[in-house]
Amino acid sequence: MYPLTEIKEYRSTSQITEKIDKEIAKTKTTLGEHLRQIDRVRYLTANATRKKREQIDVNGLEIVVDATPPNELTAMESVVKSYSQRLTTLKMTKESLKLLEQFSDLEGVKYLVLEKEGIPERILVKT
Repeated sequence: MYPLTEIKEYRSTSQITEKIDKEIAKTKTTLGEHLRQIDRVRYLTANATRKKREQIDVNGLEIVVDATPPNELTAMESVVKSYSQRLTTLKMTKESLKLLEQFSDLEGVKYLVLEKEGIPERILVKT
């Protein structure tokens, strides 16, 4: 699956920072929800009986038939890891934006930001 890629235009670094702050807040909220779900699934996993499962791979799509709580736990842990990495990347990107603040006083500066899944990957400063 390919990540969603967009180019967005901003008028200031503070607008970019605000967008990143919103993404950070949203990611923290979602991460917290998933961590609570993991606690529930861990409880179920501790009380689950082991049974044979059938796993099918279709064109790279893994299908687990008769999934168990441990299968669900593994999937949830993968989601939490992904959100944790996203949160770290967003925080590092926000920190890196401080370098661009030197341009923020210039009239007419535009920032074209290439974003993948809401995370800036490249910023083009147009004067």
